[in-house]
Amino acid sequence: MEETLSKELMVATSTQDDQVQVMIRDTGCGISEKMKPHLFKPFCTNKGEKHHGLGLFISRELLAPYGATFSYSSRQGETTFLVRFPI
Repeated sequence: MEETLSKELMVATSTQDDQVQVMIRDTGCGISEKMKPHLFKPFCTNKGEKHHGLGLFISRELLAPYGATFSYSSRQGETTFLVRFPI
């Protein structure tokens, strides 16, 4: 969201069937098609030198043993990640 005028971050939780869902949405620039295949790889970033590109990689590595799954949708001005955990 560094480059956007409107900076909004929304975090919400819910339960659905036998899962807890955490939704994280922001109003950033979106994820480019070029970056999408690499999102969960270490050192994947398009944010420049101040960012190491480890956040999604570490999140998935830490939460996978608990059965967490990640999905996302992204377009210009909005990206949403869903993390689902079995109850």
